Amino acid sequence: MIYFYQREGHTRTCEMRLAADGPLYELVISDGADVEVERFDEISALLDREREIGETWRTQGWNQAERRRLRGVPNRRSLDS
Repeated sequence: MIYFYQREGHTRTCEMRLAADGPLYELVISDGADVEVERFDEISALLDREREIGETWRTQGWNQAERRRLRGVPNRRSLDS
């Protein structure tokens, strides 16, 4: 899943994905040319961190522009069922 946030003509992204090198999850945070990758063992920790980032950005005036679902990464709703 990729979330796009916009403010004053700038875009930030937050992407949740499976790690290519093993059974881990990654959160890729992009702000222009700056990219940070955080790795998680548990999907619940990844989802909590993504929610924390989204809430922080929204309080700073960033608006969620769109989101795109990626295959292979469950969402919170599927974990709760």
